[in-house]
Amino acid sequence: MWTDERRQRQAENVRKTKAWTRSTGPRSEQGKTRSAMNSTKHGLRGGIFRQAANLLAQGNKLLKELQ
Repeated sequence: MWTDERRQRQAENVRKTKAWTRSTGPRSEQGKTRSAMNSTKHGLRGGIFRQAANLLAQGNKLLKELQ
């Protein structure tokens, strides 16, 4: 558990080191490709299932319009 003192010390250390100034992201093509997939979801919320659900919804909408 973080005490208020520990939080304050950690905040000071973060401000001192400024790690964000050294963070440049991936440099190689392989690293860039891998990091581009960081937000990819898996399982039923994955891309292919989402695309299929969108296509089904569009198909249903068209069917309703034809009736």
